[in-house]
Amino acid sequence: MKAESQGPQKLLLGTIDRFTFRNPETGFAVARLAEEATGKLVTIVGSIAQLVEGQSLKVSGVESEHPRFGPQIQVESCEAVAPSSEAGIEAYLSSGLVKGIGPATAKKITKVFGAQALAIIEDDPDQLRRVKGLGQRKIQDLVNALAAQKDLQNVLVFLRTYGLGPGLAARIVKRYGKSASAMVQANPYRLADDVIGIGFRTADRLAGQLGFAPDAPERLRAGTIFTLTSAAKEGHCYLPEEDLQGRTAELLQCSDEAIARELPELAKEGLVVRQLPPGPGLLHDDPQPIVYPAALHQAEDGAARALHQLLDRKQRLLSIRADAAVSWYEQNTGLQLPQGQHDALLRA
Repeated sequence: MKAESQGPQKLLLGTIDRFTFRNPETGFAVARLAEEATGKLVTIVGSIAQLVEGQSLKVSGVESEHPRFGPQIQVESCEAVAPSSEAGIEAYLSSGLVKGIGPATAKKITKVFGAQALAIIEDDPDQLRRVKGLGQRKIQDLVNALAAQKDLQNVLVFLRTYGLGPGLAARIVKRYGKSASAMVQANPYRLADDVIGIGFRTADRLAGQLGFAPDAPERLRAGTIFTLTSAAKEGHCYLPEEDLQGRTAELLQCSDEAIARELPELAKEGLVVRQLPPGPGLLHDDPQPIVYPAALHQAEDGAARALHQLLDRKQRLLSIRADAAVSWYEQNTGLQLPQGQHDALLRA
């Protein structure tokens, strides 16, 4: 259920007191944020599941009224801020950031280092040996955890700079981790394959913002794969090579020749299969090369091999009522076969 009404833009500075709901798979979470100025608890919602309790934040969002849960802030962007008070640092360190470091150990660390504890962990972790009961392994885990949180926030800020909302940004970070910025800058088109919710057009817009040329090989290849995928949704296992080049060139506003140059590379990488049309050459007046997505070529080849094995069996299949068998299949799968496929099955 969504909020019924929205109010003004809000900017908050505070600390996550607790999560009331968190879904690591989607990144969505609901948390209670303690405002730094007033100590008042405010409900914030959005793609914030990657954060931890005790973390200090600068939050920008829209005030809204949920019909069931009341006032809340729908987070549009947030930036991690290092907690400055001893109480805030203690809460942050004991939030589950590192397994085995709970409230007691967090209290020991802040007792020794006070408000400088986070700076010590980041810049001079050897001093942590002064804390009784804190071994080298736990020290290293703590250093790594704080660095990972910092990397995560830097990546989220980078992605939001290029217009990706917190939801998509969180999914990208979940997929690539702290390497997300480098991966996206190297080839944003891989997002369309790797991250749910990001298609070719979103990746293409991002690539333009990152400075990729209109005729960059990465763009030409990704556009070609997108054209084949779109054709598959129309029911085509392959496209004639000239047709593929024309469709992709129109999509990308480039020349057919530019697409033709990239097809051999796509085939070499195993992403597409190029061949002459199946069947004897005499069936085709002027056989032109065709191009399959690799997965559909494998599926079609596998189906052909299975049919060949059935036809080559010495023991023939029992006679069946073809129309009844096709009806049974449609009822049990919930699929309604197009007339062409229905007739083909009956003939087979």
